Amino acid sequence: KIDSTTRKVLYSKNFNKVESFSEKSYVNMDTLFQFVDAQLFALLVDLKDNGEHEFLDIKTYQEIYKHIRESVDLCHRDGVIKDEVARNPEKYLVLDKGMIPMLRRYK
Repeated sequence: KIDSTTRKVLYSKNFNKVESFSEKSYVNMDTLFQFVDAQLFALLVDLKDNGEHEFLDIKTYQEIYKHIRESVDLCHRDGVIKDEVARNPEKYLVLDKGMIPMLRRYK
């Protein structure tokens, strides 16, 4: 166990050297909608890291994420996703019989 003063001295030496969790370096995933971006990004990172597609070799990870974000936004903005799901909801939505009782408990 180290005392408070020693701990502050030790941590303060490295404080500015530790990567920060700022918007520049990280993306907050605070809604379920952002899991689409994360899943697509993870798949493309795997492809890039494994050298499976040459066109990914010239892209940075930041560029890949930017393209994903723009593409997902476009799909939502022009209604492509909503229209398709509305036409055939049973194909895309999995009904959970426990959802309504769970929501009632947390009302």
